[in-house]
Formats: sequence, C-alpha cells, structure tokens
Amino acid sequence: MQILKGDLSNIKGIPPSGLCVGVHRAGAVHQKMVAKYGDHLAVWSLRPDLDFIAFKKEGLGEQGIRSTNDMESINASDERLIYGVRGAPPEVREKARQKGLTLLADATCPFVTQQEEAELSLLEAGCHLVVLSSRTHHGIPRLQGIARDKGKEVFIVEREEDVDTIRLTRFEPIGVIVQTTFWMETYKKIIARILERFANVQIRNTACIDSLQRLPEVEKLARRDLHCWRMRLVLLSRSRKRRN
Repeated sequence: MQILKGDLSNIKGIPPSGLCVGVHRAGAVHQKMVAKYGDHLAVWSLRPDLDFIAFKKEGLGEQGIRSTNDMESINASDERLIYGVRGAPPEVREKARQKGLTLLADATCPFVTQQEEAELSLLEAGCHLVVLSSRTHHGIPRLQGIARDKGKEVFIVEREEDVDTIRLTRFEPIGVIVQTTFWMETYKKIIARILERFANVQIRNTACIDSLQRLPEVEKLARRDLHCWRMRLVLLSRSRKRRN
C-alpha cells in the first residue's frame, strides 16, 4: 500500500503531527497519566493497534502503559483503566464497574462523545436509529451497544440503495446520525433518499469537523495519485511498443 502525505500546515486547528484532534488529545492524556501515576496503566480500546500513534509508546515508559480490547485481561488488583479515543460500548463500561477497575481517564474523542449524545437524544425521543456508516467501521459496536440498552435496533446505511432495505414504514419516526469520518458527498445523497422515503425524520450531523476540513487535501492527493498512475501506464505502453 502506498501512503500519500499532504500539507496540512495551513489548516487552522490541525496539530503539527497531522493527526486528528481526538487522537492527538488522547496521546496527551496518555502522557499525563503516565507522568502522574507511573506504571500499570491499561487503555481499553476498539483499535488497540492504533492507540499510541500520537506519541511513541517508548516515550511513555516500557512498562507504563498498554492497550487492549480484552477487558478480561485487565487486572483490577494492579492495573488502572483509561478509555481509548474511540470510546467504549456500555457493556464494556459495565464490565469495568463489575471488575472494580479504577478509571483514571476517559480519552474518548469529543466528536465521538457528541455522536453518542445525539444517538441517545434520538432514541429517547422514540426514534428508530439509522447510522450512515461503513458496516466494518470500528464505532458500530459502540453505537449498537447504546441502542441495545434502549431496546432499539440500529440500521446501517452505507450506500444510497441501502435506504430501501430499512424495515420501517413511511411514517415511523427515524433519527439519523453519521459516522464521524463519513464522506460528505455520499452523506448528502443518502440523506436526500431518506427524506424521499420517510416522512418523520430527525437528522443530527455528527461528522467530525476536523476530518471534514482535511477532505480538500485528500481529494487533491487522490487526483495527484491518479495522474501519476496514468503517466505510468502511458510510459509502460510506450516501453512495450519500443520492445515490440
């Protein structure tokens, strides 16, 4: 896989690392907790492989902190808990309480917290929940867990045509939220289709502003990469013609 890097230095609010505000903030929380409490800290995370990309884990102490998605592996007698940047489903938080774990910090991204608050507001208003998201996105189990607590189902909509698979009648109330990093052009098309099909719709745009302001640079990189591939194909074609 080729990794493309763009220049984000002129975009207000983006940390020098280029990482999103939520990940950068979580890294600062990790540093602070290690500095204050030392060793035996466990970060429960939906993506434990990505929890220390803001600051190198080596800089946090070899034994100081670890990341896991297995709550059973966290020992209440000698480890203290931090929730990772991507949040934690209700059942995970309940398990931590049952185990008697000491919660030092909740590093959940503020945009993720905002998304959860929007979901709860819609569910408490009696809406069925529709989430515009990739089905494989790591945040889906968290949103499904919140809905289960309220006795509700979550309908995942990834493409326009998925709207037709929602098992609800036209006048049933639905609440719509969106994956924090969802592509906004797709979002607009899906919302238009939802409004065509359903008559009682509440929408909460829970997209991450930090991610949205990066999209023009991402689009620029995509065009540049496409141009490079086209040039490679032209050169390859010419090379084959010369050989023949």
